[in-house]
Amino acid sequence: MSIGDILIVVGLSASLVVLYKFYIAKADKTAKTKEQKRAEILDEYKMELDNSSQEDRMELLKKFNLELSKNIFFDNSEIRDIIKELANYK
Repeated sequence: MSIGDILIVVGLSASLVVLYKFYIAKADKTAKTKEQKRAEILDEYKMELDNSSQEDRMELLKKFNLELSKNIFFDNSEIRDIIKELANYK
């Protein structure tokens, strides 16, 4: 076995390790559930409401409604429930 052959084997092995780390290992991560994503969105919106004045709340709720209506993961009844929850927040 020559040096060239050894380098080819080492290069192929390194390539396989890199492919495994970037493609196969990433597939092992679990996706967030709908409830987890909904909770994250609510938490983000609540932080924005905490940092706003009382006068800005209505504008923020309109903005949240628009953002949620563009989100394919929420239907109209869910959006309505979220906006009601945010309107009653604080």
